This record gives sequence, C-alpha cells and structure tokens, in this order.
Amino acid sequence: MADMRIEIRTNPTVSVMRVMMVPHLIQVAVIGVGIASDSAATQWAGFVFLCLLLVVSVILHNQKNTGLTISQARARIDEIEERETP
Repeated sequence: MADMRIEIRTNPTVSVMRVMMVPHLIQVAVIGVGIASDSAATQWAGFVFLCLLLVVSVILHNQKNTGLTISQARARIDEIEERETP
C-alpha cells in the first residue's frame, strides 16, 4: 500500500514561506551590501549565513512535523469538528 499523507491545517495563514521570508531577505540584503560596497568578505559572510539558515530551517521544520498515527489523527479531526460545530 502506498504511503498516504493527510494534512490538517488549523491556521492556514501561517506558512513556511511567510515565516522564512524575513530572515532570508535580511541575508540577501547583507549580500547586496557586499556587492554594493565591493566587499568580497561581506558577500561570503552573507552566503555562509544564508547556507546555515537554510540548514537550520530544514532541521526545525522536520522536528515540528513529526506526523500522527491514525488514531491520533482521528482524535484530532474529532476535536476540530467539535470546535467548529455551532
């Protein structure tokens, strides 16, 4: 049987892209300042920190999304239905 993934989003306005946008824009700004000032050291510092930020982001994202068993998922769906039923 193929693996099936069901995702329950209770707060769809917060996305991974939105959470990661500001730190990455800051890093791109550091690289941009390095380009504007013709500083290879600033460009490399921005690049190294950008790579580290990507690795840390992936690690944190994988730690938060551990998944649920079938019984846990059913219980979570029941909780959501009870909360949303008037």
